[in-house]
Amino acid sequence: MKRFLMFDLLITPWIVRTLYVFGQIILIPICQKIANQMFYGTDELTFGVLFMVLSVPIWRLICESWIVLFKISENTSIMKDK
Repeated sequence: MKRFLMFDLLITPWIVRTLYVFGQIILIPICQKIANQMFYGTDELTFGVLFMVLSVPIWRLICESWIVLFKISENTSIMKDK
């Protein structure tokens, strides 16, 4: 509890991991809906899959970059303690 109150324990990485999972669940139907609206009359499935193939790794990179920032902070505090 002391680590939490002194901000030595960061909860944001847990939040980012949770947002990543929910984002992946939400991202797939959104990609299909965007493909249906943008490419009506053409092969929506192909464009939906293309959006998913591009957006899923981009979302992963965004979440990983947030986690990296917090890992740098944790490692810096460990170095400071030594």
